[in-house]
This record gives sequence, structure tokens and C-alpha cells, in this order.
Amino acid sequence: MALMLRRLLGAGAGLMLLAAACSGNPSVTPSASDTSPDPTAPTTSPSFDDDRGGTLRVGLADNPFSIDPRFIVDEEGALIADALFDGLVAIGEDLRTIVPAAAESWTINDDGTIYEFALREGTTFHDGTPVTAEDFVRSFQRIADGTADPASFGAYKLEAIVGFEEAQASGTPLSGVESMEDGRLRIELQYPFAELLAVLTDPALAPVPAPADDAPDAFAESPVGNGPFEMAEPWQQNQFIRLAASDGHWTTPLLDEVLFQIYTGATSAQEQYRDFEEGLLDVAEIPDDQVAVAIDRFGESADGYTGPGVLTGTTGTLYFFGFNTELAPFDDPAVRQALSRLIDRQGIAQELLRSAREPAVHIVPPALPGGGEVTCSHCSYDPESAHAALTREDGTSRLDGLTLLHNEGDTNALIARRVADDIGRALEIEVEVEAVTLSDLVVRIRAGEVQMFRYGWSADYPTPGSYLLPQFRSATRGSDNLTNFSNPDVDDLLLQAQGELDLDQRLDLYRQAEEAILEAAPIAPVFFYRLNKVVADGVQGFASNPLGRVDLTEVWVERGP
Repeated sequence: MALMLRRLLGAGAGLMLLAAACSGNPSVTPSASDTSPDPTAPTTSPSFDDDRGGTLRVGLADNPFSIDPRFIVDEEGALIADALFDGLVAIGEDLRTIVPAAAESWTINDDGTIYEFALREGTTFHDGTPVTAEDFVRSFQRIADGTADPASFGAYKLEAIVGFEEAQASGTPLSGVESMEDGRLRIELQYPFAELLAVLTDPALAPVPAPADDAPDAFAESPVGNGPFEMAEPWQQNQFIRLAASDGHWTTPLLDEVLFQIYTGATSAQEQYRDFEEGLLDVAEIPDDQVAVAIDRFGESADGYTGPGVLTGTTGTLYFFGFNTELAPFDDPAVRQALSRLIDRQGIAQELLRSAREPAVHIVPPALPGGGEVTCSHCSYDPESAHAALTREDGTSRLDGLTLLHNEGDTNALIARRVADDIGRALEIEVEVEAVTLSDLVVRIRAGEVQMFRYGWSADYPTPGSYLLPQFRSATRGSDNLTNFSNPDVDDLLLQAQGELDLDQRLDLYRQAEEAILEAAPIAPVFFYRLNKVVADGVQGFASNPLGRVDLTEVWVERGP
């Protein structure tokens, strides 16, 4: 299950269920108290050089699971780690290009199996220690080591590297990562993987200094990174995380500091939005039922992703229902397609969720490169054709009954009940809805007990491969391929795509694969999440990408009157 935590950001269940297993993460006891920004909390004095600087106050929906890179599993942790650490490379603004970060240049051999990185000269960790290729070797090893206690949740990101299986099984060195005599970092892959650079933009793969494992609890409270911001003080659980601009970084942040104010509990979004209205936050989440009101009051972002105003752009998180493709009659694509036509996506997004979601007729989100190019033929609500497809010649239904499983959460329950009622009414069958914990959901799906289930998937990096490779290859059945989907043609297309170095050709191969997957209907897409955040007028340069990442070095707060 740990391999999928980062991808389940839209699951509607708390990720803290594994916190007790992680000694590298400080003890977290969520509380509904102490969630409002404390105006008496210590702060640095804003410099406002060139009328820029100040403190950016950002609301977080919960305590991050961790801000130690090897345990990053949620958007909150990734947002903070992105500011504290620099990986080898970063995502370009267009989401198609990879730009330098800790590495200033790199080379790739002809077949895409060997990558060599020249590190930026003179860079240091926040304690002044130089950043070297050996730091990346050690940091990758600490992630790949399957015998570590606790083990990293991000190990799957390194699975293409030579020696990964041995590192997972026995903790042996990750032989495909090495520091070269000239100071470069060399990564050798087991097979061509053109998306390695995109994977390396993940903040979980940033380097950490050698002492990080000597005192893991202390490091988790106050990580020492190599990024543009550093910890101004240790993480204050259930209260705030304060970052200050780092003087020694190769970029110069425009902000003096960022205060991440932590909100916990079911009313987190409501409390954030209340505090934003009162001028206590600069960036806040908006409750679904308040998005339209917020737009009227604060205006809407022109592109959905750039402040100020309400950000309504679609994200990289897909909400869907999956089918057990090995369990009759769900082993028949016609049955799966018919059930997909009984999901009223427009009604769910507009009526139940107040238009705070985007109905999905794709697997790959339109906001990502290569996304939105393939349209699902069975994603329109059509009870009559679904009834005809699921009715035998004698007039009886091909489904005697149906159980729909979802993980706990009020929104999940509301959607599941709506879908169950629509299916039951159209087919005149009994549809049982069952709610379980997220961990039980995954266990029961993998055991082959589940007919139809609710699930969510969030991309680690902005390419179609982040969705299609884990979920729909035959080789990943029993892990991330929870529908047990298997199709030789899809396997071949995905194999070609993952090794294709030309981006346009790679995206075309992914498009063909997505088209075949949608036609086979192992899953029924329902909706994509929206950002649903509001940014204050005085905040300039704030731009979120669909993965929820923000380059905080470009943000500044206008000087007040």
C-alpha cells in the first residue's frame, strides 16, 4: 500500500493511518484547536526590497505526513519539500520541458539507459555543507532500501534503476547510481525509460545531508535542505511551519518568509476560508459550496492557475470507479461500458459538488501534456442504452445484484449512493454500498473480492505515463493495477512509449494506449478535482501547476499603504 499513498491524494481518507509506523515522522495528533494564524507568532522583519518581500501566509488542509523527502506522500508535504529542497531537475512552466536545478546539465546515451548529471558548482545545504553527487547516491539508497525501518514510501520511483530489486530485498547498494571521479552523478537503468527526468523532478528524490539519518526525528521536525527556503524554526505540529528565504541559494527568493498555517479536521476548508476573509491568510482552500460566492467576491483567475483571485483550474487527480476485470460478468467490456453509462458525471459534479469538480471523459487530465486528446465513448449518462446492453433476451438482467465499495468519507458516500441509486433504478436490481477504510479497500480489491470500487489517482509527474504505466500494464497486476486489466496491445504500446525519447512520439503512443484502455473500460472516469483556492490581491507571482506545485521563489507580497 505504501507504493500508492502519494497517488491517492484524491481518496478522501486521511493518510495519517500509517503515521505510527514511521519513526522518521514526528507524532501527530490532529486537533480542531489552534488552527487560526497567531498574529503574535514570531516573524522576521520584511525587507520589501524593490517593494517586494514580506510574509506569505498559506493554509494547509492538515499536518503533512512528513517533510523528510523519503516520506513525502501528500500535497502538503510536497509543497513544503519543494521549497526546502532542490532535486536534480525541475518541471518547466509548460510542463513539457525539464529545467536545471541542482544539476546544471545532463547527457543521455542513445538508448536512454544511462544518464549523467553535472551538478551546479558551489551549492550547499542550509548548514553550509557542499552538495555533492555522493549525497544523491546516499539519498537514493535510503529511499530504495526495502529493509529500512521504516522503509520509504517513494521507492517505486527508482524501480527502473539497476540494482533496485536487490536494494529492496536486502538493502544492498543501489548499484545503478554512482558518484564519478569528476563529480558527476551517473544513473544506469535496467531498461530504456524516457520519463526518468520527469520522475526526478519529484521533491521526494531530493538530496539530504549525511547526518539526516543520525537523528531522523529531529531531521523530520527541522529538515536541512538545499532549496531556496530553509526552516526558520522547527515544525509546530497542528499550528504552523515557517520557512525563511535562504541567503546561500543560487536563486534569490523575493519573499522574506512563508508561513504555512496548519488546519485540521473536517472543517479545515471552512476555517481557512473564514480566516482568508478576515485577512489572516493570503492563500486558502475554499469549501465546495462557497466557490461560486468566492468568485463573485474575489474574482476568478484568468487561466485557473495564477493568482490573485479564485484558482479553479483542473488538477492531476482523477476520481473513478474501477471494475474487477477477472470476475464475471465484469470480464466483459460491454458490461463495464454499460455501467459507465449509468454514472451521471454532470449531475455529480454540478448538483452534488456544486460545480467544484470537472466531469471526466478521459484518463489523463486535459491540463497535462498529452491529456484530453482521447474522449471516452461510454462516459455520457445514457440509462436506456445501458439497460438494453445489460438485459438478456428473456428480459432478465445480466446483473443479479451489485456491491459498490468505497473508502470512508462523506463525499465518497454521497457519490456512491447517487451512483448506486442510478444503477439500481435503471436495471431494477439491488445495489449495495459499503464503506471501508482505505487500507481495507486496497486489501479487498487485491484479494479479488470486489466487483466495483471507488478509487483516486494523482500524478507524481506531469505525463500520461504517470497514469497509464502503473495502472494498466499486465506486469503491475497485484500492485497498482487493481482492476487486473491485461491487454497485449496496450502492453506493447506502453512499452514503446516508456522508452521513446522523442516527446511528441511518446505522447502519441500514450494517446493510442489511452484510447484502447478507454474502449476496454477497466475503469469509469468520473471527475477531475479543481484547485479551488483563493489568492489575495496583494500576492503577486503565485502560480500553481496542476500537480499543486508552486515556485515560491517567484512570489512576492505588495507593500501595504
